[in-house]
Amino acid sequence: MSFPTDANISLSWNSIEYLSEESFWPIVEVLSLGGGTIDLEHNPVVCDCSMAWLVYNPGFLESVLGSCPDGTPFSDLVPEDFQDCGTFD
Repeated sequence: MSFPTDANISLSWNSIEYLSEESFWPIVEVLSLGGGTIDLEHNPVVCDCSMAWLVYNPGFLESVLGSCPDGTPFSDLVPEDFQDCGTFD
């Protein structure tokens, strides 16, 4: 996968429910190096343990735009809310 670190990737309105580590880590890792973003607005993303890997990496979280079904922006999620999900490095 090759794209610039400052890319702005829009995946809004795609019915994405889960931000799996396997699928999204490689993208977010690249974007976090250069201020790029991935826009996931208007997707029914479930804010559960499946996205703890993202919350435990604040540099990654800054690169992901979107919100939980309850309206909480991803940027407002904190690791303490995912403490029962296990450890992520």
